[in-house]
Amino acid sequence: MFGVGFHYNRDFHPNVYKSLVMRKSLQWQALEYPVKTRTSDWYVATVIIIASLVVSAIIFGNALFAVLIVIAAATLFMHTRRPPKLITFEINQEGILSGEIFYPFGNLLAFGIDGDESGPKLILKAQSGFLPIITLPLGEVDIIVVKDYLNDYIKEEPLRVPFSEQVMGFLGF
Repeated sequence: MFGVGFHYNRDFHPNVYKSLVMRKSLQWQALEYPVKTRTSDWYVATVIIIASLVVSAIIFGNALFAVLIVIAAATLFMHTRRPPKLITFEINQEGILSGEIFYPFGNLLAFGIDGDESGPKLILKAQSGFLPIITLPLGEVDIIVVKDYLNDYIKEEPLRVPFSEQVMGFLGF
């Protein structure tokens, strides 16, 4: 889904299109995370790892840690069963809206676009020490239009998807 107040025509040259969207919002929708089909092998391997951690915690006399592992495992399995939500993203003159979370341009230092097997992602570098890198899926929106639109507000840098997200993707999350 793509919209800026009128229908997008891919025949436009990006710079012409940029002049059309000036001072309007750029919107699209994407799933909050890619849908992954997990085989029974994935569940078996996960249960073996969790059981090993619980047994290790009990052997070392840390029952509280064992309970924490069981709670984390239950949460993990519930999360794998939940379908991803369809989130609406918007870039406007004030900042970037991701669902109900707003990132004002004043708190963003730079942006970059990177991709992996799950598709292109908008990567935002924020001033926050807690969450310095924010990744947003771009879905089917035209990357050139997003770059042109954001270049009016923040600078572009060669940013990459964080290593922790790459590892989580490799593990099947």
